[in-house]
Amino acid sequence: MRVKEAAARLEVSPSLVYQLVAVGKLRCTRHGLGRGCIRISEQQLAEYLAGAKLKPAAPGAMRWIR
Repeated sequence: MRVKEAAARLEVSPSLVYQLVAVGKLRCTRHGLGRGCIRISEQQLAEYLAGAKLKPAAPGAMRWIR
C-alpha cells in the first residue's frame, strides 16, 4: 500500500508515516531509482501495530505523587 493508504489505516498524517519509516519504526520497501517510492505491506503494517501496543503496567508501578 502507499503512504497515504497506510496513513488512512493508522488514522495519522502521511508525514507521520514518513517519519516512522525514517526512524525505522515502520518497515517498508522502496521501488525505483533515487529515493524511489515507498510501499508498505500488510505484514509490515501489522508488525508496526503489534509493536506499538501499550503493555499494562505492573500493579503498584504507578504511584500518585502528593
